[in-house]
Amino acid sequence: MNTFDPNDIAGRGALARLFQGGVREAERRLAWMSDRSGMDDTPVIRVLEGSLPVRWACGAATAVGAAARSSVALRTVRRAADVWTGLGATAERRLGGIMLLAAVATHVTMQLTQAVPPGWVWLILPGLAFAIGALLLLSSSTGTQAGSAPR
Repeated sequence: MNTFDPNDIAGRGALARLFQGGVREAERRLAWMSDRSGMDDTPVIRVLEGSLPVRWACGAATAVGAAARSSVALRTVRRAADVWTGLGATAERRLGGIMLLAAVATHVTMQLTQAVPPGWVWLILPGLAFAIGALLLLSSSTGTQAGSAPR
């Protein structure tokens, strides 16, 4: 049985040995940063907890947390996320491709309807998004259905 040992890099390539050597050197040079023996942070923490800005920040975090728990918008987003994660990989790819293509169409339409159209540089990112969206749609159409064998 072959087990993974991150310390055994003899059988790995030169890049792995270089990376491991760099990690060891960084650990050696920065060891002083993790040495906290003899340090007591309790007084500093007490002063910070008693300060007005920290108390305001804690109160704001509590209020935001309470508002988020009762938020209708957050419940809607969570339901949508649950629906999305419940889909199969093929449906996720298809919907992702459709969303990207819709975003590209919206962006290009907004850019081309301006009085002075922008240069071609503003079409590079939509072109990349179009390519990814098209690939997602193509890959979703070649996916196998549940229970069927690939061709």
